[in-house]
Amino acid sequence: MWKKRIGDAGKENGHSLVFREYKFKEGAYPYCYSEGSQNWNPDVPNDIAAFGFDTTPDVQAWSITGYMTEEWNADPDRHGARFNKEAKDKYPHDYWVNTVAHELGHIFGFWHEHQREDRDSYVHFDCTKLKNYDNAKAKVEKEGKHTMAEVCNNYYLGLIYDFNAIQDFDTIDHDEYDKHGNKHTLFVNSDLEFDDESIMLYSSTEFMNPANDPHDVMQVPLAFWKHRGMGYDPPEEFTKDDLQLIPVNWKVSEGDGEGVRHLYPWEG
Repeated sequence: MWKKRIGDAGKENGHSLVFREYKFKEGAYPYCYSEGSQNWNPDVPNDIAAFGFDTTPDVQAWSITGYMTEEWNADPDRHGARFNKEAKDKYPHDYWVNTVAHELGHIFGFWHEHQREDRDSYVHFDCTKLKNYDNAKAKVEKEGKHTMAEVCNNYYLGLIYDFNAIQDFDTIDHDEYDKHGNKHTLFVNSDLEFDDESIMLYSSTEFMNPANDPHDVMQVPLAFWKHRGMGYDPPEEFTKDDLQLIPVNWKVSEGDGEGVRHLYPWEG
C-alpha cells in the first residue's frame, strides 16, 4: 500500500525512503530470534525492524515509532511491530492488511492523525465512549487524586488506572528514556494540514465500548465535526447533526505520501 502510493525512492518521487528485506546468510537460521528462544539471533543486525506475533490480550497490534540509535537504546529488537494472531484470525483480510499498513506508518515516524494538538478543530473525542471507561472512573473517584478529564488526556495517568487506550488518543507530548535513564520529550509535529483520509486516522469505532451502537455518532469515541477545518471552534453543546462517523481509511492517502516526502526528502 505504501509503495503503491509513494513509489521508489528518488528525485522523481521526491523521497528517500527505501524498503529492504533483510537477506539471511546461506545456512543461517532465518528468523530474528534464535531457534526455540527469545534471544536475538546474532546473525541479524541490531537495528532492523522485526515483525512478529504477540499474545497480549485486547491488543490488536503495536509498533515502535521512528528510528532509535544505539546511543538511545541498544536493545537489538527495539524496532518493529507485533500483531495479535487472534485478531488476525478474527478480522477480514483487507482489515488486517490495513492494520499492517498503519503500523508501518508508525515505524516510518508517523503519530496518529487524531492526536495532533489541533485535532479538536477536526474531530470530536468522547473519552466516555471508550471501553473500560467506567472501571477507570471508579478507580479515579476512589483514589481522589485526579479527575477523569485529566486522565482522558494523559497516557501516564491512564496507565495508573488501567485505562491504556488513552495512549492512542491523548494530545500531550510523550516522554521516553534512553539507556542511561535520561528523559527526552517527543514532540508531535503537525505542520501539515489535517488529513481526513490518512491511514493513521482511527475510524469512529476503534476502542469503543462494545455495549455501544457503532452506527450512532453520539456513542462512538471519535467523530468528524461536520464543519471541521483549520481554526474551527467546536461548539460546547451539539447534536448528532454536528457530527459525522469516521470510516475506515482503506488506502495510504496522498497526505500520507506528502508526510513521507516531508520526513524523508530526496536530497540526492
